[in-house]
Amino acid sequence: MMRHRLRCPGLRLHVQRRVLHFRAPKRTSLHTLRERVTYIITARDSEGRMGYGESCRMPGRSPEPEAGYAEALEAACRRVEAQGELPPDDLRDFPSARFGIECALMDLLKLWPKEPAQAELHRLIWPGTAEDMLAAMEQGAQQGFRVLKFKLGALPFAEELDLVREAARRFPHLTLHGDANGAFLPAELLPRAEALAEAGLHWLEQPLPPRSPEFAALLPALPLPIALDEELTPHCSRAAREQLLDELKPDMIIIKPMLHGGLAGAEEWAAAAEARGTAWRANSALESHIGLQALLRWCAHRAPGAIQGLGTGQLYTDDLPTPLRFCPPHLFLT
Repeated sequence: MMRHRLRCPGLRLHVQRRVLHFRAPKRTSLHTLRERVTYIITARDSEGRMGYGESCRMPGRSPEPEAGYAEALEAACRRVEAQGELPPDDLRDFPSARFGIECALMDLLKLWPKEPAQAELHRLIWPGTAEDMLAAMEQGAQQGFRVLKFKLGALPFAEELDLVREAARRFPHLTLHGDANGAFLPAELLPRAEALAEAGLHWLEQPLPPRSPEFAALLPALPLPIALDEELTPHCSRAAREQLLDELKPDMIIIKPMLHGGLAGAEEWAAAAEARGTAWRANSALESHIGLQALLRWCAHRAPGAIQGLGTGQLYTDDLPTPLRFCPPHLFLT
């Protein structure tokens, strides 16, 4: 779907900054988020037809610097206008711009499959008190989610270990996925992974910071399947992506198009993983409805029936209206 050139002579791109507000503060291992700055990309052709995309940074995660981001995004749009197209390898080092522009062009050129899109989701459990997190897991189980994913690194490890142990006891039929967001130190990794596995965790995501030199040596000794997320972000070329998978040999990769090369990069990551027998899952990165509906369309086309890590579209009080519909555990676009 994404390896052809997106051509549109006479193309004009408009960038609109928006500030979206979370329904409740979202705590991560790095930040507590209360609002989100995003940029809506409108693509217009010479006949006045329009398409929409979204570009935004994820604080502490995105490769693009925060300073001068809006100006760099405008410059990328002007470059694509001058070319009249978005070539497959353009903007590899500016993934959020790539994602927003290519989604706007896909929408404008009506290149998405026409049938309705849907995906089964995992239930993301945001950090909070142990009681709040267990209550959210209980709700997720009652709603039919098959995978519960929760953040590690925001609470003391002993509390998180108790939380995993209790979740495994209460929900033995569900898959428990823990995302450390690089919060562990190399010396902690093996004993913590062993403790988490004994407590009942099934998957451990990104336990060390990206590019930790110890990672390759430690991975084979870990008792848990490992998923990589932030580890993917610095790798822009196809050769670098394939080298990473060959060197670390993860069990799964977590693809975030806004961070990992846009939809073209997501396609490249997915194909490289499949060629090596590596599982993959797509995750959103706090996008608004505009970005989320594009992700849903791509996932529904690329991996129908797979469980994905997309948002539910219910993060913000002032999100943009779209035909997205959340009926747990599925997200629909009609």
